Amino acid sequence: MLPGRLPWETLWWFFAVSVLVYCLMFWDKLSAQNGWRRVSEGTLLFWAFVGGGIGGKIAQRAFRHKTRKEPFRTYLNRSLVINALILGALLFSPHVISEIEFLQQK
Repeated sequence: MLPGRLPWETLWWFFAVSVLVYCLMFWDKLSAQNGWRRVSEGTLLFWAFVGGGIGGKIAQRAFRHKTRKEPFRTYLNRSLVINALILGALLFSPHVISEIEFLQQK
């Protein structure tokens, strides 16, 4: 773990899942345009809620995909907020804060 920061594993998780959701949204958009089998909304939202909210939101904007579809749009926005709250809670947890204070004493 970096001193006073989130563990690398946590950052990599959020990054990797965001890339996954971005790719899934791209594939779903391509599938919609070509009449192929689609990625289910449940799959997209599951991965968005477990850390890929930012990737889903970026993909939604980049591909103009599912921008008017309710309740998908609302759930994707909620996943982004939840991801931010989780990251904030982890960053400001007592464990991380105690490490920051310890380093400031040196």
